[in-house]
Amino acid sequence: PEFLRLRSKVEEEVATPIEAEQYRKMLNEKIEKLLSQPEEEILEWRIVDIEIPEKARLFNSIQCTLCGEKTSEGHARIKDGKPVCRPCAGEYTRGW
Repeated sequence: PEFLRLRSKVEEEVATPIEAEQYRKMLNEKIEKLLSQPEEEILEWRIVDIEIPEKARLFNSIQCTLCGEKTSEGHARIKDGKPVCRPCAGEYTRGW
């Protein structure tokens, strides 16, 4: 609890010099303890099954008719019948 209280004060830049020094000392002690432990106590090695996702679909690039920036066809919007990038399209609403 004291470590977390001091960390919060240091991060918010409201710690006194003494509190900042106490925090650094406590932090260094925690780091030293972690680094001195055998790896078996802090790491777990095991084989895991993973599901590899399918390849991402690639879309052609098109040029925004307003700013000229290239954007993916999948991200383009139609404005006044012409393809535009998202920033040029503006806010999308359904009119509700």
